[in-house]
Amino acid sequence: MTSRTFATLRCPDCGHSSRELMPRDACLYYFVCPACERLLKPRPGDCCVFCSYGDRPCQPRLSPIPGDARRTLWTMDTRGGLAELHLERQSDSEWNVLLSMNGRRLLRHGCESEAAGVELGMQIKRRWPSRREDRP
Repeated sequence: MTSRTFATLRCPDCGHSSRELMPRDACLYYFVCPACERLLKPRPGDCCVFCSYGDRPCQPRLSPIPGDARRTLWTMDTRGGLAELHLERQSDSEWNVLLSMNGRRLLRHGCESEAAGVELGMQIKRRWPSRREDRP
C-alpha cells in the first residue's frame, strides 16, 4: 500500500493550522478553513493551496503531471476509505464535479462554470459526514 502524504495548512486570516491529506495526482485548488470558514485559493503563481499556505509543496509540483484540467476540491479519510471530490474542466465553458470513494466514482455532475462547480463541491462537503460523525 502506498503511503499517504500530509501537510499542515495555515489560514492567513485566523492563523488556524490543520493537518491535511495531499492528493497524489492533482492539486488542491480550494480549501475551507475549519476555524473561520474562509475559502482559500492559491496565491498568484502557485498551483494549489498547499503551495500557498502549506508547510510543503504539493505532490504534482514535486513530480508534475500534464495539464491543469483537474482540481481537487477536497479529500477526506473516512472509516470507509478515502473520499475525494474533484472539479474537472470539460471545455472552456463546461465543468464536471466528480465524487469518488476509494477511487470508485459515486457522482458526476456537470456545471456551467468553475464557480458553480466550486459551490456544488462545497455543498456536497457540508453534507458529507464529518470525521467526528464517521467514527464508530
